[in-house]
Amino acid sequence: EGKLGCVKDCTSSTSCGDGICGTTETCAKCAKDCGLCAPTGKAPSCGDGVCTAPEDCGNCVQDCGKCGNIACTCDGDSYCCKTKFDATCQKDCAACAGGPCPGQTCGDGLCQGTEDCINCSKDCGACKCGDGKCTTGEDCAKCPGDCGACKCGNGKCEPGEDSTSCPADCKAGTVGCKDNCGDSSKEADGSSCWCDDLCAENGDCCSDYETYCAP
Repeated sequence: EGKLGCVKDCTSSTSCGDGICGTTETCAKCAKDCGLCAPTGKAPSCGDGVCTAPEDCGNCVQDCGKCGNIACTCDGDSYCCKTKFDATCQKDCAACAGGPCPGQTCGDGLCQGTEDCINCSKDCGACKCGDGKCTTGEDCAKCPGDCGACKCGNGKCEPGEDSTSCPADCKAGTVGCKDNCGDSSKEADGSSCWCDDLCAENGDCCSDYETYCAP
């Protein structure tokens, strides 16, 4: 949370003129926050001379003008630029920037709105163990804080488990991916390998993954 209020209590807006296009606002109801509606029968197009949502000063300078000086927001609340440029930051930006504030655009350098390390690493940074998200390359063994602790009996043959230590989860004598998609397995030499959708990215697929489990 920043100095200017509780983020989770300020994620929506219904007040026209506060600088945020809230869930119940539209270009017809509140052009101040959502931009002007496109001419009837025409789809919004950057360069048509009308600042139409989802266009904003960040993604269409031609129609919407240059963004205001959003640094004022970060000066008042460092959370906005160091952690998340959330709805509260947008509201404060509208009040102090001396011009329009950018909307949510991946690649604009601000981690805001629904952006996170998964859908916009350009702005929010790469996902890492400890960020509360169990993402590609993480599992219960590598990052229990995000993915939960490995435990025998949960129906998954996880890292560190095998048919001896956890027969309930790991099939005895399992080799390769046949009838084992979505789980870990073993190569013929006994080395561990995987048959899930992430193994290709991590380089740890079983040798017959493409044959039995590739999407």
